[in-house]
Amino acid sequence: MKRYSVFIALLGLGFSACKKEQATEPEKQILETILVDGEEYHKEFVYTTVAKILAQPKDSIYYNPNTHTLNIDYLNFSMNMDKFGPDLWYAKTGKHEK
Repeated sequence: MKRYSVFIALLGLGFSACKKEQATEPEKQILETILVDGEEYHKEFVYTTVAKILAQPKDSIYYNPNTHTLNIDYLNFSMNMDKFGPDLWYAKTGKHEK
């Protein structure tokens, strides 16, 4: 019985030590932005909005910063991001014009 209580105490100490390590790590959330038609948008917002516009899954869309294009590989689709500027602006603000 004494062995079991020592084992449970050690197990409890082990789990509490793990929780302390995770709690001390600062969470770094770097929000990537994409510049579209002179406005900065969060990457996730751009992907979600464009996925709705194109009726494609969000995980199939990716941004190429070298060419400033939006790409969908399996469709061999590539389009300049500035073409989506008015749609992103409307989705963000609800207004048709700047």
